[in-house]
Order: sequence, then structure tokens, then C-alpha cells
Amino acid sequence: MNYTSMYSVLAVKKLFKSLVVLGLMFLFIANPKALAQNDTIPPSRLIMRDTIDMGDSARKGIINKLIQPIRFKENRNKRERERVVDLIRNLTTDGDLAIDSTTVQLIADELLDLTNQLMVTKDTTVSIQNEIARTIKNLDSKAPKVLVDSIQIQLGNVLQGLLDQSQKEKAAEKSSLTASLSELRQIGLSCGAPGLPILRDSVGDTLIVDYQFCLKAKIPVFGWYGNANNFQEYNLNYLTDLIIQSYQVGSDGLEANPRGLRMVLDSAVLSKSLAFGKRVSLSIETTSAQRTRNLLRSASVSSSLFGRINELVKEYGLGGINISLAGLRESDSEGLSNFIGKFKENLAALDTTLLLTLNIPPIANSPEFDLASSIDYTQLNSQVDYYLIQAQRLNIAETTIPFSLSPLYPDQTSSRGSIENAVAFYTNGKLPISKLVVTLSYEGVFWPMQGFIPGSRSDDFGTIIDYSESQAILSRALESENGSVLGFDPIQASAYLNYRDSQGLKQLWFTDSQGLAAKYKWLLDNNVGGVAILGLGTESGSSSLWDVLGASMIEVDSLVLSSQKIEVEEAQEPRTFWSYLKTYSRDIQWAGLNDIYIGDPNKKPKEEYCYYDIYPDGDSLRVLANQKGIQSYWDYENKFSQYPGTDYYSLDSDKECLCLLGRWDKYADLNFIAFAIFFVLLILAVVITFFGIKRFGEEWTLRSVFIGLTIAFGLLAFICFFFFLFFNTQLKFIGAGSSEVTIWGVIIIFIVGILAGIIIHRLRISRTFTQRDLP
Repeated sequence: MNYTSMYSVLAVKKLFKSLVVLGLMFLFIANPKALAQNDTIPPSRLIMRDTIDMGDSARKGIINKLIQPIRFKENRNKRERERVVDLIRNLTTDGDLAIDSTTVQLIADELLDLTNQLMVTKDTTVSIQNEIARTIKNLDSKAPKVLVDSIQIQLGNVLQGLLDQSQKEKAAEKSSLTASLSELRQIGLSCGAPGLPILRDSVGDTLIVDYQFCLKAKIPVFGWYGNANNFQEYNLNYLTDLIIQSYQVGSDGLEANPRGLRMVLDSAVLSKSLAFGKRVSLSIETTSAQRTRNLLRSASVSSSLFGRINELVKEYGLGGINISLAGLRESDSEGLSNFIGKFKENLAALDTTLLLTLNIPPIANSPEFDLASSIDYTQLNSQVDYYLIQAQRLNIAETTIPFSLSPLYPDQTSSRGSIENAVAFYTNGKLPISKLVVTLSYEGVFWPMQGFIPGSRSDDFGTIIDYSESQAILSRALESENGSVLGFDPIQASAYLNYRDSQGLKQLWFTDSQGLAAKYKWLLDNNVGGVAILGLGTESGSSSLWDVLGASMIEVDSLVLSSQKIEVEEAQEPRTFWSYLKTYSRDIQWAGLNDIYIGDPNKKPKEEYCYYDIYPDGDSLRVLANQKGIQSYWDYENKFSQYPGTDYYSLDSDKECLCLLGRWDKYADLNFIAFAIFFVLLILAVVITFFGIKRFGEEWTLRSVFIGLTIAFGLLAFICFFFFLFFNTQLKFIGAGSSEVTIWGVIIIFIVGILAGIIIHRLRISRTFTQRDLP
């Protein structure tokens, strides 16, 4: 015997033992008179109530409810269950399982031991103590009270443990979700949304960066919107695009629903989306196969449509168009390609950035498979930006096989659609996976059932309901005393609920955060182009679906707004008199320029100048210097030279400009002080010369010395006063403060030079031609 067959035998034996023990548990609970039997129980009595059969056992008794999820997981094939049950029946008929009263205590011990070893189920939705009390009351009063109390306590402990474990798992799942959302909630806003704070930081020692933290989608996230009254429930920060439903194409190409379209377009959600930087697309839909053929074949109808769409795009600032055509046939392939090509050409003429998306069949049945196969993707791929699979219709409601609307993986026992199959079909040489967007819905579906055995058919077709309705059903069922079983199918990635209402048994498949998380992860792992959400606004205030969307599809990103180079300050040697003199000579040349540029003089669209309409005074310069971190006006200077490749002179930065202005201000102050000193000395020299000549006459020996000092002090006072005017930025007609060429400086120097020459000449020849008394 090989290891595989040995493992199979052991597994069958283990399964057989478990079912036998559970069958004895059912017998013990459901047939309490066995406790009072003193004689051997006939084999036929063992199956008085066949609680392991396929009837209604799933909805009666605490133990049946307890093991129902186990049946769903371990016994997916109905025939295998029947074979095991038939085996038990044969054994009891042959007498192999005959039980006498001496083994009742052993059965009880087995039951107590089994209750301690039961696997933890996902959930139980009935009142534990009440259910146990009702079950225990059915035991015969002749049973030992100690045994009854022991069973009651043990069952209560086990079931309470099941609930505690379930709550623990849910709390762990919630904690993980909250941790993922914590950082997102701190940021709060998506990239491009108003109100994001601007941060500043340095990168190394060379760059200063202004940036924002914002929420960014890992892949495009489209939201379908069709109700103008519930936009306030949308968390637009988790979306990149919004598709507004709908423009229903009329027989003439214009909207057949002008009032409804206008109401949606005029709703606050459009302006809110645009304000948050979201791209808004308008969905163009045909409601019948006849309207679709009319649109694809009539040039006048399509022309009217194009013209009307152009008007709406301009009026409402739309960023894209979605196309959804009902009743497409295989013969429409060429017409579809031509229509899409003309539509794309029309949009490109309006704005090349407009998005064009196309809804494609979900591959739920053979006709959809044939239609999807007939489309010419080679021609469409260059025109269509994204293809949207309507994955919420992978399983049709007109069936008696209960299933979720959008299963993730294919089912091996029946031919129905799945997300995995649809993606595989379209990406198998038809279109790039980067252009494929999978639409997921918040909708649910329920069927009337006869029982909950896997593979059982329903009594009628399924009924599709929105998210709020499914939550209402879930709430009522969990609160009902009829009991219910809540589970999750990992193949379909969908939650289900088996319950009873006033009309009988029902099975509900609904959207929950666990299923959405599994599908989001699969889409990201397979690198699809995006995801779309249908059913926005049906959450009735619940944030769980938005939370799982954010935790799965959104990440925190940093958006760089601007950057600037840090000017590295080189260590400077102590300045000497000659270095100050050299700087002074350069600054004289800078002050003589009409325009001083900052950076590249050819910079477009606007040049930068080291110029102010009103130059700041000394105090204002000091404030500006402090704001820019300037310690000394001599910290930043630039040689007086032309900017490379131009005929202009330019400084490198605002700091150099500010320091230049600061030095000019200092030069003006120093020159005015020097002017004042030399002017006072000039006055003193004139007074001394006057009184000296008056007292000692023309023969005064110091006459020539004081005349020379008078001339020197006068010239120095003039030069200092001139440079004071030249460096004073508050004066608009000369030097640094002038916006014109400084010709007045030359004129003043010329005039003063002539006057100084005349005075000196007069003073020198005055002695020679002085009148004297001759003897």
C-alpha cells in the first residue's frame, strides 16, 4: 500500500469515526429515553431520527447548527455524504452498532470529550444559554442530574468559547484594518485636493524641497455615480475617477433623458469632484439593441451625439467619456470599431487628454463569450484608454444555482463566470492588462431554498438587492430566534448567510469587507489596469466598505511642489582692508548699471531683476536679511562680470542682491558722514584763512598751507557728497537708485570740476595781481 492510499484509508476512518460519534450525539440529544433503557437497543432504533441525512437537519438542534459550517467545508460533494450515511445505516442494520444501557455512560463520556475537541466555527448567531436550556429540557427526567448538568456546562463552555474565538478573530481583523487606515486618516486628502499643508525640508546639504503628503491610488479607482442625493457619503479621496450615469442615447443621438441628465450634472458631486482634482467621465448608454444598431450605422445620429457631447464637455469641464452599448451582436464588430475610432477622433480634436473607456461583456455565459471573441481589439486598443469588465454580472440571477454575483475563482462543478476567467480571457492576446478595469459591485443576491446541502438548487430564481437591503436582511436574520449560519466561501471570495424568514429558508450572498479585500489583493497581484466600484451611496452611512478600499488600494505619497539649491557657504578668510577696498570698487560698478539681473537674463517667461520699485530703507533691509538668514552684507558678493553667453551682468541669487543693496546703504551712510566731516573742516579752513590773512596780511607764512587745505577739504567733501548721492537708493535720478542711465553723475562731476578749477585758479593768481602801495 502506497502512502497516498494509506492516507486515504486513515482519512476515511477518521471521518467515519467522527460521523458515528456525532450521530450518537444526535441520538443522545434527540432521543433522551435511551438513558432509561435497561435492555439492548435494537439497531433499527438507532436511526429513529436521521439527523445526518440531507433533510432539514441543518436548521434543527444546537449540534446541527454547530457542525453546519464543517459540513460546508469538508463535504462539498453530496454523493460522498450519502455514501457515508449509507455505511452507517448498513452497520446498524447488521447489529454492529447495537448499544446497551451499560454503554450509555461511555457515550456520555464520549460526548463530553468531543465537546472539548470541537473545531472553532466562524460564528453562531443564536442565544447560547437559551438554546442550551431548550435542548437540555428535552432530556428525560430519569437521566442522572449530574450527567445532565455536566453536559449543559460543557456545551455552554464550548459554545461560549466559539463566540469568544470568533469575536477575537474579528477584533484582530479590525485591528489590522485600523492599523492600515491610521496613516491614511492622518493625511486625509488625496493628491490635488485643496487644503493640503505644504511642508519644507532639506535633502542633504544641497537642496531645499517644498512638498505635500497626500493619498495616492496604487491603480486607478473608478466610482460609478447615478444618484444626485447621496453624494455626501462619498469619500472622494479614495477615488481617482468618477463616472456619472447616464447619457441615454435617443433615436436622434441626443439625450433621451434630458431632465435626469441635467439633474445629475448639476448636482454638487460634480463640482466637488472637480474641486478635489478628480477626473469626471460621462457614461453614454443605449437602452436597447435597436438603439445600439441605429447609433453604429447612422452617420447623422453619431454626428449629433458627438456635437452634443462636445457641448457638455465644455460646459461642465468633463474629463472623459464612458461608452456602454446594450444588445451588441457579433455582426456589430466592424461598426463598433468605426464608431469608437470616430468618437476618439472627435474627442482628440476637442482635448487630447480626454479619457475614453468602453464597457465589455463579463463572460458569464456562452453568448457573451462569442460576443467578446468577435470584437476587433487590435483596432480598438489604440483608441480605448480603459476597458471596463462588468464583473458584478459574472453570475446571472435567472438561475436556480445559488452563487455570488462576482465570484473570484471558477467553480469546478458548474460553468459560471469568474473574475479570474474573465481577466484570463481578455488578456490572452486580446488587450493589455494595463487597460483592463474590473468593476466590483456592492450588490447582493438571495434565493429561496429547500435545504442548505452544498450543490442544492433553489426553488426559484435569485433576487438582486443593493448593499443596504442585504445589511437589513443580515441584521434581521442574526436577531431572529430561528437561527442562522454565517459563512465565507474563499473560492468565490464572498460571504453567505443561511437563514429562515416567514416565507421559508433563504440563502443570501452579500458583499463584505473580507470578500472585497481578497478581490482587491488579487487584482493588485495580477497588475490589472484598475478597479471600478458600482453601488456608491448605498452604504447607508457605513464606512466598512470604504475602509477596506482605502486599506487595500490607497497609499501615502509625497508630492514635490518645488525645490531650490542651497547655497553652500565656503569658509572665508578674515577680510583685510584691501578685500574691502576691492569689494567697494566692484560695488561702484554694480551701482552704475541700469539693470541688474538675477540668474539667467534670458529666462522666460519673466526675467528677474535686482530692482525694487521702492528700494527698502536700512531698517527694512535688516529685516529682509534676517528672514533670509544673512548675518553680514559682506557674506554674499559677486564679481562684476557678464553672465556667460550674454551681454548682461547678473547676480546668482536673491541673497547676493540683498547684500549688494545693504552694502550700498552702508556706503551711502559712510560717505555722508565723511562729507559732513570734510565740510566742517572746509569751513574751519576757510575761517582760519580769512582771519589769518586779515591779521597777518598777505605775507602770512601759513597762507598757502591753509589755502591748500581749503581746496583739499572742499574737493573731498564734494567727492563724498557725490558718492553719497550715487549709493543712495532712495534717490531716483542718479546712481544705484536710478532706473535710467546715470548721465547726471557725469554732468555733475564735469560741472563741479570746472567750478573747482576756477576757484583754484583764482586763489593762486590772486596774490600775483594784488594791488600794492608803491614807494
